[in-house]
Amino acid sequence: MLSRSPREPGAPGRDHHQLVIPGANYWWCAASRGEYVAAALVVIGGAGALARRLVERIPRSALQLVVGTLLSAFGSFWAVEGLGIAWPGADLAIIALAAWYVLAAAWYIRRLRRQTRHASQLAPQHAR
Repeated sequence: MLSRSPREPGAPGRDHHQLVIPGANYWWCAASRGEYVAAALVVIGGAGALARRLVERIPRSALQLVVGTLLSAFGSFWAVEGLGIAWPGADLAIIALAAWYVLAAAWYIRRLRRQTRHASQLAPQHAR
């Protein structure tokens, strides 16, 4: 559908006979967004390739603990936000949740290590 430009005749910088094609600007924006997405993929992929050696040095269990803690913190925050309840401190509550989950995980790990150590002391020693 073609329509006349909404500008009045004689407006500076525009010819009053200019046609406006609805949707033409959309394709230009979509093309430029695609270029930004491609550039972002290259940058993120390059950063990942450079950080790979550093990440490989992190023990797998520690990495799993960090990722699990962050997923739990963000998931809890968004679940409560989804219920329509506002957090005190707004987005800073995510940091408090992450700290809470880290403390809970540290307590549980310590408890499990103590149990394991106690069980290994009670196990019968086999003569060699």
